[in-house]
Amino acid sequence: MTGMAAFEAAKMALFPHVTIWRSHAMTIAVSSIVSTLIAYLVLRRQSELLVSAFAEISKRKEAEDAVAEQVRLMTFSADVGLAITRSTDLRDMLQRCSEGAVRHLGAAFARIWTLNEAENVLELRASAGLHTHLNGPHGRVPVGKLKIGLIAQERQPHFTNQVIGDPRVGDQEWAKREGMVAFAGYPLIVEDRLVGVTAMFARRPLSDFTLKALAAVADGIALGIERKRAEEALRQSEERFRQLAENIREVFWMMDAKTHQVLYISPTYEDAWGRTCQSLYEEPLSWLEAILPEDREQANSFFERQIQGEQINSEYRIVRPDRSVRWIRDRAFPIRDYTGQLHRVVGIAEDITEHKHSEEELRRAKEAAEGASRAKSEFLANMSHEIRTPLNGIIGMTELALDTELTPEQGEYLAMVKSSAETLLMLVNDILDFSKIEADKLDLDQTDFNLRDSLGETMKTLAPRAHQKGLELSFGAPHEVPDGVRGDPTRLRQIILNLVGNAIKFTEQGEVTLRVETESKTEDEALLRFAVTDTGIGIAREKQQAIFEAFVQADGSTTRKFGGTGLGLAIVSQLVAMMGGRIWVESEAGRGSTFYFTARFGLPQGAPERVVPNEAASLCDLPVLVVDDNATNRRILEEILLRWRMKPALAEGGCTALAALEHASDLGCPF
Repeated sequence: MTGMAAFEAAKMALFPHVTIWRSHAMTIAVSSIVSTLIAYLVLRRQSELLVSAFAEISKRKEAEDAVAEQVRLMTFSADVGLAITRSTDLRDMLQRCSEGAVRHLGAAFARIWTLNEAENVLELRASAGLHTHLNGPHGRVPVGKLKIGLIAQERQPHFTNQVIGDPRVGDQEWAKREGMVAFAGYPLIVEDRLVGVTAMFARRPLSDFTLKALAAVADGIALGIERKRAEEALRQSEERFRQLAENIREVFWMMDAKTHQVLYISPTYEDAWGRTCQSLYEEPLSWLEAILPEDREQANSFFERQIQGEQINSEYRIVRPDRSVRWIRDRAFPIRDYTGQLHRVVGIAEDITEHKHSEEELRRAKEAAEGASRAKSEFLANMSHEIRTPLNGIIGMTELALDTELTPEQGEYLAMVKSSAETLLMLVNDILDFSKIEADKLDLDQTDFNLRDSLGETMKTLAPRAHQKGLELSFGAPHEVPDGVRGDPTRLRQIILNLVGNAIKFTEQGEVTLRVETESKTEDEALLRFAVTDTGIGIAREKQQAIFEAFVQADGSTTRKFGGTGLGLAIVSQLVAMMGGRIWVESEAGRGSTFYFTARFGLPQGAPERVVPNEAASLCDLPVLVVDDNATNRRILEEILLRWRMKPALAEGGCTALAALEHASDLGCPF
């Protein structure tokens, strides 16, 4: 295009409504101006186009960078997800997460700590990038210390793109030297429970997208830590279970309640049944085939009840392949889900063959021991009876002799004989009573009697012994204590004689008292508490329980000084128990003792009548038949009855007695 043509084109474009008169010179001048103007406009347009192109390129670059960042964040998130789901253990999972932050986010280095709740300390478990060691000052960070500990304490994230100058970054020289620009740290929280902290340093700023992605990843890592810990706990639990199940002597089994499939059977099954565990996995009910036919029906019935959720024990016999018979005890326990539905049944099967043999041997030994005990008791009873018969003769004849005219020396000798015989008779009675108690053949009578009269008479018989030693003997019973009771007055007398007798024996000066009180009372019965107190030698605390055992006394020297078998308190203890009470002692060595015992008595409707002995005028000339197989006893009784001016007839046995009765009836002499 020529200059004029260009001019025309420009004129028409710029000044379409202007008419320009041209001359050659003017044309040249205008042409120059227009050319310059056109050049300016072209350059301007080109500049605008270039600016527009640059702006487009910048936007495209930003978009590409944003897309690239999104890709990196998505890849990082995916890697973390894979680490959480596929890692073999917790340390491997956390290390892969830390390495992902370095690889995908450009972190200078990244670390993850887990919380040791017992010590309240963060322990470094993973480190990648610039630093990979796990020890050093950041290996164990107390909660609340350093920037990591503060994040854990506050449970709030901390991030900055201006590391230099951040007060929480303690080592500023290190940050400058390493060119650190950004820091991001997040608490790892699961259901409001802190499980750790993750943090990273970067040499370039972190965008909002990256920070948001890190927050989401932190939540995933927290869940991963919780999951791995749960898996580890489960793995440890399973390992402990397996070690326990495979090392105990019992057979542990687990079965699905619906399908009856065996889920687990411990190896001990092979030893007990002589069959493989695999055979049971393949045929869950094959264990029943080993049960003896006579036990199988009951065992199967118990098994059906077990898998229905009933907690039941069963015992049966099995025959192993070697034809040996073994006893099995099987205990089952139901396992239910959260809805209460039966889910599984677990059980323990135990070989109790040796236990069964021991039980049988124990039963035989027990029977033999009981037989020996019965034989011993019968022997002691017979021997006691045989000993008491001559002793009664000695005492009776001695009493008769003491009623005759004797020299003082003879009277003293006979009195000593009588005392010794009575002592021996008391020992024999103790042995006989103890034998009856051991053989469970001692029975209590139930009769109505006057309590105060009975106790008063008992204390009167003990008064001479107390007065002989210069002791004061007393008895008291408040008015609320009932007079009339139902029980065994003879055995109550035996208890009082023993306790008060011991108190007198072991007391050299002072007093001995018997006191009775009502502990509780109903319309039908009363629980009475008796207390025998003395001012004697007392009993050491460590001996106070043992004295109620058979053949035991408080001190070995007691027997030598005071005599006795050590059976008295043992018998008393048994009698008290038979009366529905208990016995105990309060004592201190050198300061006396108080023996307490309680006993239950019935309460009769009416007061018991007091028995008034007949006067000797009332016995005169009365006939009486004396029957005893011992001649000495017959002689003693005859002499006593003659002194009462009665008319005794003697018979040595039942046949003689019947004959004497018949003869007396024929003579009109009733007995």
